[in-house]
Amino acid sequence: MIMMTQVRVVCSRIEGVASLTELPSIAHPYHDAAQSVLGLLRGRSKAEEVMIALESLRNSLAESAHDTANLDSVLRSIAIQSLLHTGSRSFSHFLNAVERYLPLLRNLAAGGISSSGGIPSLEARMDILTASAQFWKRNRQMVGIVFDKLMQYQIVDPTDVVSWAFGSGLGNGEGPLKVDYRQWDLLKAALDKANGRVMIARRRVIALRKEEDENRARENANGASNGASMEVDADTKPGALTI
Repeated sequence: MIMMTQVRVVCSRIEGVASLTELPSIAHPYHDAAQSVLGLLRGRSKAEEVMIALESLRNSLAESAHDTANLDSVLRSIAIQSLLHTGSRSFSHFLNAVERYLPLLRNLAAGGISSSGGIPSLEARMDILTASAQFWKRNRQMVGIVFDKLMQYQIVDPTDVVSWAFGSGLGNGEGPLKVDYRQWDLLKAALDKANGRVMIARRRVIALRKEEDENRARENANGASNGASMEVDADTKPGALTI
């Protein structure tokens, strides 16, 4: 009875994992996976250790699970929601968790589960956004905050958030696509982030061009002064010979 109570408490905090524990055939394996990852993150294990544990979990689950097609997506969801769980106490806890496990987040965004990494994957980044939105589905403000930090640390790109917002819209493929006010807030934040990056890039280009122009003018000025001194030396030589 105590064991069942603990299972319900943990899974109610890790949204998405709770639905997996309701399936009798795979309930225990996925619950153990969630618990083990959560334990590592709570214990502040190194990112490399968490990646090794995820690889080990994938291998063990691949042998026991009936459906392994979405196994990487499941593990990404477990890792992301466990990370959000450890940072759910406060905003500072969230930032500390994200900064501590940036290598893990970047590896997951690259489509990798193990420490060897993977190929950049849009599907992986969509999994990260979906898992984040599921975890904070009762707090839309936190969804926006998490998405903003994921973009700030370049775990996902603003274009990923735009794709995710339209992909999770209210449209069902029939008629015009609908986007509610919550998704519009995410879209606006992503577009603002993208525009901000464009402005920063423009300033850098302007600064580099200005620096290049100044260097070129300086070189031209130095070349002109050197040329003038050489002409003076050339004029005096013939006079010296005649003497």
